[in-house]
Amino acid sequence: RKTSTPPDGYVCISCGKPGHWIQQCTEKTKKRKKKKSNHIPIAGKDPSQQDIEDAKSMQKLKPPNCYCGKKSRVKKVKRSKEGGEHSRAIGKYFFFCASG
Repeated sequence: RKTSTPPDGYVCISCGKPGHWIQQCTEKTKKRKKKKSNHIPIAGKDPSQQDIEDAKSMQKLKPPNCYCGKKSRVKKVKRSKEGGEHSRAIGKYFFFCASG
């Protein structure tokens, strides 16, 4: 934090008054605006709202320990070695070992 006085001509951006740094302003009224994203969701690549809700509910569960003894973590199945591209597991959430 700056403790010195600002140079002549410096005006606080937050309140518009001279004599103090913006970090020391007592009238901080400006709120940061969230950047609007112009991203267009792509079906099959971006998670759907249902996917997000499913993941949130899975994250509330206590993760079980893996066979190796480490905690597991929630991951979405993207591809399957056994069932190939027609596997019923693709797109579903499961607990996987956190070590890899």
